Amino acid sequence: MKAYAVFLSGFILLIMVAIGAQAATPDGKRVALVIGNSKYVHAVALPNPANDAHLIASTLRNSGFQVIEGVDQDNAGMHSLISRFTEQSYDADLAVIFYAGHGMQVDGKNYLIPVDADLTSPAYLKTRTIQIDDFMAALPPDPAVGVIILDACRDNPLARTLAASMPKSRSTSLGTGLAPVEAKSDGIG
Repeated sequence: MKAYAVFLSGFILLIMVAIGAQAATPDGKRVALVIGNSKYVHAVALPNPANDAHLIASTLRNSGFQVIEGVDQDNAGMHSLISRFTEQSYDADLAVIFYAGHGMQVDGKNYLIPVDADLTSPAYLKTRTIQIDDFMAALPPDPAVGVIILDACRDNPLARTLAASMPKSRSTSLGTGLAPVEAKSDGIG
């Protein structure tokens, strides 16, 4: 566990140094959003995300980032953190988002799961989760550099609950893991 945390922290720092050296001046504005969701109300608790988030946040702070950090965030809390990050990173030279917790893919779209999400109805997927697109839209516009790092649990009991609640006539694809995310260069990520 500790070796994994050290490796993850070192890996993130290496990425930040490499990107920072190319994209941001030493005095450039660096902002990070770090979320680690461990204590789920309607799903199995995850032991690592909160610890990973604290470690990554500390590493980024030590690297000169202004860090917006949240652990065990409900839906409102995650949206609030994304809003704060969007505002603070708008003119950043380098912006990083790190998320650890439950995530799922439905019909090729990725969703990150707040700790209070109860996915007993298909409508709740849109109202009680966070789409990856919301994270991408929070990144600063060009020519800034934005990085999103997702550490989402692939074995998600909420996906099974959602699948069981969907009408049998509805054609919905619940994938394992997350779908590929395409980088955008149109000012939204």
